[in-house]
Amino acid sequence: MTKSKDDLLEQYCIVKGTKEFLKTNSNLSFVGIEENKFGFKALHHDKETLIRQLGNQVIIEKPTLEEILLYTTKGGNYHVPTH
Repeated sequence: MTKSKDDLLEQYCIVKGTKEFLKTNSNLSFVGIEENKFGFKALHHDKETLIRQLGNQVIIEKPTLEEILLYTTKGGNYHVPTH
């Protein structure tokens, strides 16, 4: 079964938070993570569950289709470290 664009945009979410949060919550199954000097940005595949688990501990945003494609075409969990 193929999901529609709207289904994908509702299912996935972009998560932003601090490096400290990322270190203490390494068990979260992000599709991909990018770190920078301010913290991290990641794609998660289950927005509703993440909102229930984390509440307001992180910033949760609606992804663009381009972001979903970028993270999912990298082949599983990829991690871009801080430069």
